[in-house]
Amino acid sequence: MNPISFYLNSLYKKTHGYRPTWLPNTPIQLGDVGLLENDVFIKDSTLNDYGIFFEEITSESDATIDFSSERGITLTTKLEGKVEPKAISLGEADAGFIIEFNHENGFIFRTKGSRTSRIDNLGIVKEKVLNRFKQDKWNKNLVIISELIEAKSATILLSGQAGSKVELKAQGNLKVSTIDIADASLNLKLQSGQALAATIVGQKKITPLYRAIGIKQSFFSGQSVVSREPGSEPQEIENDVEISEIEIETSGIENNY
Repeated sequence: MNPISFYLNSLYKKTHGYRPTWLPNTPIQLGDVGLLENDVFIKDSTLNDYGIFFEEITSESDATIDFSSERGITLTTKLEGKVEPKAISLGEADAGFIIEFNHENGFIFRTKGSRTSRIDNLGIVKEKVLNRFKQDKWNKNLVIISELIEAKSATILLSGQAGSKVELKAQGNLKVSTIDIADASLNLKLQSGQALAATIVGQKKITPLYRAIGIKQSFFSGQSVVSREPGSEPQEIENDVEISEIEIETSGIENNY
């Protein structure tokens, strides 16, 4: 499996149904409308453009999210004034991180200050979308961003090669005992290492995870709005329609990148 497919599938499973944004720093907003191309969301418009207005609800407290690969990654924190034998470019006076990818596919996914936002009146939105669809005013392939996670900052590193190693150096005078690889205030810079499939370091205001809903057609379920797995496509079946969450199918994104 290529590294991008591995990243999309692994995060979908770890987060119990959230789709990873690709590229990870692509901005998305609640109520965005677009298409899924190889399970990557491509924005076309918004619900407001269709005259469909929604209410938003956001979690009240910040959270730190860590969905890094379960195996094959060694993350070493290098503090100022310490000698780290693994370091190549980080000197004794430097602070930063050393990341080693020991397997073919692996990733670091860590956010800081994350909050979840979702469409609060989703039932009403689904009904209006379904009405437009019945009036031939809604493309059945369109999907809606119904929920997303926005982080104050995040670091996402994706490697597709065993043996990859990178070093990140923090900028400034850091007199602390612990540092967070997702902390934007560290102003981390890539000091040395191999090219990775994705290198997002201390990115501010990032929306790396989302849920999407869209049209699903079935002989049995009647008409509604549901979620789909990645790789799934609306069926060419008349009359019985529902709107659901767009889920990920492991086989659906294999070798598409």
